[in-house]
Amino acid sequence: MKAAVLVLGELGRSPRMQYHCLSLAKRKADVTFIGYPGSNPHPEIIENHRITQRYLRRPLKRSVHGLFFPFLAFYKILYQFFSVLWALLRTDFDLLVIQNPPCIPVFFSVFFYKLLTFYKRSKYKILIDWHNLGYSLLGLHLRGALRKIIMPIVTLYEHIFGRWVGDYHICVSQKFKEYLQERQIDATVLYDRPNSLFQPLSFDEKRDFFTKYKSLLCLEDNHFVRIDASRQTGPIRIVSPYIFVTPTSYTPDEDVKMFLRAADMLSDCEFEVRCVITGKGPMYDEIAELVSEFNEKHTNVKFSQAFLPIEDYPKLLSCADMGVSFHYSSSGIDLPMKVVDMFGVGLPSASIEFPALPELIRDNETGFVFKNEEDLSNTMKICALDPEYLAEISHNMKEDEHSCDWDTQWDAKMPELLSFFEDISVKND
Repeated sequence: MKAAVLVLGELGRSPRMQYHCLSLAKRKADVTFIGYPGSNPHPEIIENHRITQRYLRRPLKRSVHGLFFPFLAFYKILYQFFSVLWALLRTDFDLLVIQNPPCIPVFFSVFFYKLLTFYKRSKYKILIDWHNLGYSLLGLHLRGALRKIIMPIVTLYEHIFGRWVGDYHICVSQKFKEYLQERQIDATVLYDRPNSLFQPLSFDEKRDFFTKYKSLLCLEDNHFVRIDASRQTGPIRIVSPYIFVTPTSYTPDEDVKMFLRAADMLSDCEFEVRCVITGKGPMYDEIAELVSEFNEKHTNVKFSQAFLPIEDYPKLLSCADMGVSFHYSSSGIDLPMKVVDMFGVGLPSASIEFPALPELIRDNETGFVFKNEEDLSNTMKICALDPEYLAEISHNMKEDEHSCDWDTQWDAKMPELLSFFEDISVKND
């Protein structure tokens, strides 16, 4: 079987689509992974002889506003439309997996591809993986009259073309499934799951990580002390400071500034705190200025920004005391992948409240839910002052269904969904 996995984004920043590639390759599929260059994908993607990376060319970057913005947006959409269409026409596949969002222009490119290849329509199938709703993300960038005009059009486009383009559909939450069902789209829920890279670390592995990133975390030599050298199990951490980490894509649907406001409330506490913001995106420079101003004002609480290699990011999560998610979901029906990764390493997390979140986190049982910076600041204090309670949360996470890995869930649900391929049911271990 031949499969193509398409994402209109950097291959290395699309973990769920990378996992699809690896799962298909394990079932003897030859996979073409199509997307933009930039961040390196998972090492297993690079090393797998069944997976070929095919890069799309990026449209020229221009920053314009006002009257010229619609013309630039049209140019970008048109360029991406032909770029995706040409990549599909050059790729031979029995199964095409596409990520949504973005629905513009991907749905239209795939729809046009179907028209051009109508003569072999019975020979391939298209699977849409619904991560979120494209129109809801677009709405974050539109205001006033422009929003009132464009939003209904894009909403209708996404629903109609999504139904026309996809033969099969999967989504990331039960609420998402219910939303799609109301629009005559039958989807299977395939929750995000942590990859095998996301595992707890031993004390020695943590010490090596802290040594490697000593300057990033603003650590001193006397921080490298084990609390109880006789303990061989249970939580192991450096004595001080406490480390909080938030992964982010620096987009408007994540209020990372709330992290700084919450940490500011800890400035009078006696314990030391290190807050790490990891990732990259359009608002990076804006946050960097705020981080610099914050660090000049505070001594016991420090912030740092980083974009770690893919093999070190799971280690950072494993070494932290608590993870923080500001993903409030533009649609309210998707779930944050970053929190799923935290389940993999057993890192307790605090997440901002939104409708679908209870599918992932039970407040004060498998994590914490906050509504504002005051809630978050109080949770951070609990984390520092009551480590036994935090250990209990971590233990509950390991017993939760979301701690099971991606392969286990994919093997349980996808072969039945993809039963039209005779050879998909046999896994190549």
